[in-house]
Amino acid sequence: MVQSARRIIIIGMIIAVIGVIIIPLINPPDVAPAFPHGVIRIATEASYPPYSQDIGGELVGIDIQIGRALAEQIGLPVKFVPLGIDALYDALKNDHVDLIISALQPEDIMRSEVRYTLPYFDDGLVMVSNANMPIDDWSQLAGGGIAYEFGAYADEIIRAWSRRVRPFDKMPYELPEYALDAVRLNMARAALVDATTLGLYRREYPDWAVHVVYITSKPYTIAVRMDREKSFITTNDALKNLLDNGTIARILNDWMLYDWD
Repeated sequence: MVQSARRIIIIGMIIAVIGVIIIPLINPPDVAPAFPHGVIRIATEASYPPYSQDIGGELVGIDIQIGRALAEQIGLPVKFVPLGIDALYDALKNDHVDLIISALQPEDIMRSEVRYTLPYFDDGLVMVSNANMPIDDWSQLAGGGIAYEFGAYADEIIRAWSRRVRPFDKMPYELPEYALDAVRLNMARAALVDATTLGLYRREYPDWAVHVVYITSKPYTIAVRMDREKSFITTNDALKNLLDNGTIARILNDWMLYDWD
């Protein structure tokens, strides 16, 4: 009798666990309130590779793949709306699109009208050095040289550093890729470039072992209208899942060699 009761309890527990797993699959969450048009409409500026680009009428890039992965995660079809950079927020505010995925950095001036998701990539400036001679801080540059793109934001940062530390050689180059060349070829101790440039460069030189330190932060996020709370929660949760399960990292590595945090 006791054994029968135990058996019934165990069977009941197994059924309960199966129910917890199976029922959500049979009855997936209702996403209609989040995206009432039945499709996720995504605005993107299609002239900014490797994030979004129109090649022969086909949109390709990191942001396009992220948009498709989000739609698949949420369970809805996706429609991309290519726009100029100045038209992205207007399209969102006027309900022509549901999301903006376009290498978009949060803007404080827009926070009263727009919610921003978790970042999916940080395109800030990184200090890059050879792994066998790592540079962790600008104070270590004394007596050495740092390469950078002349006239870019990195130039401004390095000028500020030069007023705070012992002298170091400033090595400006026409292009950020040339600055990375200087480090790889042991002509400079470090280079200061944006993270995307580094990722694209390392795709060309995958065997180059580097040490990478973020100096500034430039997070890329997804924008949702402030009054679309369900859209925001659904999108942010789906993006978190894609970050957690490695999908975002795999997408980034389709376009660049991204192996630093």
